[in-house]
Amino acid sequence: MTFTTRRRALGALAIAGSAAFAGCLDSATPSSEAEEGGNGTETGTETPPETENPPETAGPLYERWLPAREHPGRGDYRFLQFDHAAFRAVEESLPEDVTDPAAEHEGIAELGIDPTALESTLSFGGSLVLSGSFDPSSVTAAVEPRAGSVDDRDPYTTYDGVTTGPFEDGTVAVGPETVVVQADSHRSLLGENAAETVPVKTLLGTATGDRGDRLLETNGDAKALLGATHDEPPTTGGSSILYCELFDERPNSDSDSDSDAPTAATGVVMAWTFADERTHLRFGFVFENDEDVDLEASTAAAESSLDLEGYDDVETARIGRTAMISGTMATDEFDVFGSSKTTSAAPQAGVSIEVDGGTNEVTVTLVATNRLDALRISVDGDEKREIEDPTVGESYTVEGESGGTLTVIGTYDGDEAVITSREI
Repeated sequence: MTFTTRRRALGALAIAGSAAFAGCLDSATPSSEAEEGGNGTETGTETPPETENPPETAGPLYERWLPAREHPGRGDYRFLQFDHAAFRAVEESLPEDVTDPAAEHEGIAELGIDPTALESTLSFGGSLVLSGSFDPSSVTAAVEPRAGSVDDRDPYTTYDGVTTGPFEDGTVAVGPETVVVQADSHRSLLGENAAETVPVKTLLGTATGDRGDRLLETNGDAKALLGATHDEPPTTGGSSILYCELFDERPNSDSDSDSDAPTAATGVVMAWTFADERTHLRFGFVFENDEDVDLEASTAAAESSLDLEGYDDVETARIGRTAMISGTMATDEFDVFGSSKTTSAAPQAGVSIEVDGGTNEVTVTLVATNRLDALRISVDGDEKREIEDPTVGESYTVEGESGGTLTVIGTYDGDEAVITSREI
């Protein structure tokens, strides 16, 4: 485990506009300590109640959809949730370069979903859950003709082998006001070593209550972190942006010299909530035992990951076995990621790709941009085009090769990031 907040978590948020809707968080599961009642579970306060097939609730997506961790040692368990309705509610107050990722991503329209009808998304385990007031029949009309097989299990219909827009050979499950997307070709958003994909069937069973092993009912660390994050107003109603990671291994100075997490921490949460004209930050670590809670180290880790000087009313408090740092800032000064002393924001853009099967020519069209100084287009590592000062709406055609891999790389403020990569 290497907890490098800026590069993995906040960097993921930075490129959410062009990649978040591919779904790519780990589904690796907890150490055996969790199954034995360890893993930091507090006696008398966090022992989950025994339930049989808990019903679907009206709570946040992570509460309904996250399955229990099942395979220890296969990486950290991470998830990212966006509240798009919250973004839209404060859109006029946000800085110009802070935008809702749903509004710019080409894949939403390709799925037959009106971005303005999207309320929240949850990315984890190689999958993405999209929830909103959109019409399921529109999604079905967009997906069904491009699917290889169909499995109808009320209330969800699952389409396999779907290739549309940025999704290749993916699985799409369509239900009432909810769509689940899983595409193996887009699993690199939140980490270099993605763990196994959680099967869509498992996700559907978790959400509908056919499975009784949800994360919050089986994992004390997750329950402690998320409970501490949402224990006070205004976060009682949920976070506008929420990132949570449960460590597979505890960081230590010998194996993780670049880790900025406290050595005894077993998980981390970062959450921002829009309320009135202020944005509220919650940044916290959970520890295995009460005596391990380290407020000083937690505050230092927060300061190394975010510019806390940009926040007002910064406080560090102990809540159970978590250390929680909180603060607020004016929403019109909010930049999603917090200013960094050492790392600039990653390039952010959205592109569409068309392949001419007869000539193998590939046309890349820039459909959205936030942070972008230049684009490079390559095929199998051979650079084909370099575009300075790219403009939304422009198209760039390059010669491809059947079976080759097209890669589009963006540059912003000296940093590079892959915008998209796909087989021709």
